[in-house]
Amino acid sequence: MISFFIRVAMPIIFSFTLPSCAIIEIQQVYDTAANIRIYNTDTQPKDCEFIADVVGSEGHWYSSIYIANSDLVLGALSDVKNQTADVKGDTAVINDTLLFATSVTVYAQAFDCQGKYLP
Repeated sequence: MISFFIRVAMPIIFSFTLPSCAIIEIQQVYDTAANIRIYNTDTQPKDCEFIADVVGSEGHWYSSIYIANSDLVLGALSDVKNQTADVKGDTAVINDTLLFATSVTVYAQAFDCQGKYLP
């Protein structure tokens, strides 16, 4: 029974699990989004123009066992930065963070502060 498991079952299990690691990727910050600042609602932007609501998320039911919780959060924040850059903003203010067992979702607002970052 053990030799059957080693010779037959293990290669089948590995053939499904190892390739899945290669297709799982965390959101990366675009070069254009590298300088975007993220704040929470305790620090409201002054003299900034609201542009759009943005929602960043990371994780799926099938990838959560391969990705650490901290990486899920960083991926969601990277998504917020990228979306803020897409709408030509330079500042994002996080309004809410939704933590699920398999993913993280961040609701934020994108602002154009014309390079005047908050203290």
